[in-house]
Amino acid sequence: MQAEYRTRALTFNQMVQINGLGATLGFLNAKAEKEQKEKHKEKQEEQALNAYGQLLQHLTEWMHRRGFVTNKVEEFDALLSWVLEQASREDYRRATTECLAFGDWLRRFAEAELSKEGSQPAAEPGQQEGRG
Repeated sequence: MQAEYRTRALTFNQMVQINGLGATLGFLNAKAEKEQKEKHKEKQEEQALNAYGQLLQHLTEWMHRRGFVTNKVEEFDALLSWVLEQASREDYRRATTECLAFGDWLRRFAEAELSKEGSQPAAEPGQQEGRG
């Protein structure tokens, strides 16, 4: 899951710039719910969020701390609900700017701290990959 979260964190800002904040949040929410339903059809208890859901939850928590989201913060998708139901155009623009700033920080964190699954360490300077 760490590798999947890393991928989501690295591509988040691109998605926002291409699709907009609302569409990106909707995509994250849809993927979080779809994977939860597929993996846990028989189980009725609450399941842990996948990488999509965790990213949406982290964005929601950050935006709550910044004073944007005031509704149902305990819900992982409260930011999406706020964007759809309460945000004015000016709020939406400010929220997009703030989410992009958070995304920049998150990308740097992911590059530095989160591992790629199955990745090999980078070659030493002067070494060529694939040659011994």
